[in-house]
Amino acid sequence: NSTDVLITSAGDKLTVTGLSMAPDFVNQGATNRTMLNLTFNASNEENGQITIMSINISRTGTGGSTNISGATIYNDTNADGILNAGDEQLNTTQVFSNGYVVFGNLDFTVYYSSGNYTIFVVYNISSSATIDETVGANVTNETKISVSSPDSVNAFSTIWSDNSTIIEPANINYTIRNGTTGLEEGVGYRKWGNWTIDPGDPPTNSTNWLRIRNTNCLNAAQQVLVDFSNTTFNQTDGSGTIPIDGNITFWYFFTN
Repeated sequence: NSTDVLITSAGDKLTVTGLSMAPDFVNQGATNRTMLNLTFNASNEENGQITIMSINISRTGTGGSTNISGATIYNDTNADGILNAGDEQLNTTQVFSNGYVVFGNLDFTVYYSSGNYTIFVVYNISSSATIDETVGANVTNETKISVSSPDSVNAFSTIWSDNSTIIEPANINYTIRNGTTGLEEGVGYRKWGNWTIDPGDPPTNSTNWLRIRNTNCLNAAQQVLVDFSNTTFNQTDGSGTIPIDGNITFWYFFTN
């Protein structure tokens, strides 16, 4: 008597690692903010190629899904580790539902012979996102990445974007002018002395601010025009907002 033995292939194994790219802070309305890099490589136990079919990304942070207007994944086409214009978008931009998004029908093949492949997890932040809430991304475990049979994904623990990125108000858009003409930006704003401008983060709260300072003034009466656009500022006493879409002129006087 003889017995036939059926030998089946265990397929190749996909190894997944991650690197947090999440910034400490992100502004309302910010686009294309990389939260997480996922790196993949294939074993060579069968034919040395694995096709990734879908990736499930979970939202983390203190706020709800509406803080994120869209999530996208990109292939790091030039392998430089940074999202740029030449990188290939995989699938369409997705919107979080019940705390996660699924990028399906990827047909993204990882070849053993080509080494590591990197995919960026990228967020767009809603223009109405809640200030001081946080956002982040993770891949919970190997079951959140599906590959074509008979290949499989090696077990891994949760891959996080390390930081819970804090949402800040939208950037202040402005230009500085000498009176009503003469754009004053960069080193050019020192026309009347040692001008400094600081649109950075506030020292005590979450409201963006713009400080303009001039020392060593040379004019008895000088004017600087600040052009604001598409911005709403919180009042310092918290009683409301100030919509600004135009210009504010500041006059400076000095005495010797």
